[in-house]
Amino acid sequence: MISLKKYLDSVPSGTDADCWQQKDEIASVAIAAYGSALEAMGNCSLDACPGLGSELKQRLGELNRNLSSRMNCESLQLTDRQVQEQLQAWGRRTARHYQQTSDEVKELLIVMARIPGLRHRL
Repeated sequence: MISLKKYLDSVPSGTDADCWQQKDEIASVAIAAYGSALEAMGNCSLDACPGLGSELKQRLGELNRNLSSRMNCESLQLTDRQVQEQLQAWGRRTARHYQQTSDEVKELLIVMARIPGLRHRL
């Protein structure tokens, strides 16, 4: 994850109001981009696994709605941890779902292979 704090700290410091305004603008744009990425991940989860993607999309959407350029470092770090937890949990659920589906297909193929005469009709 890109460290916003490191980037903002690298911007030349000073008492100039323009510098502070630029930092605020950068933070706002970066947070908006982060929110956009969360929204895109949620949408992609629907394509990757329609049955399980809607839950991830909803949870990432909630995190996105809570983003604000006025957040402090701790709340941004908490959001980052929550996003990572949601993605990891969704990944595990999706892997289990596809493994179960694969097992069901294998079982069906084995049953079909054991039916006498079915091989000759296929």
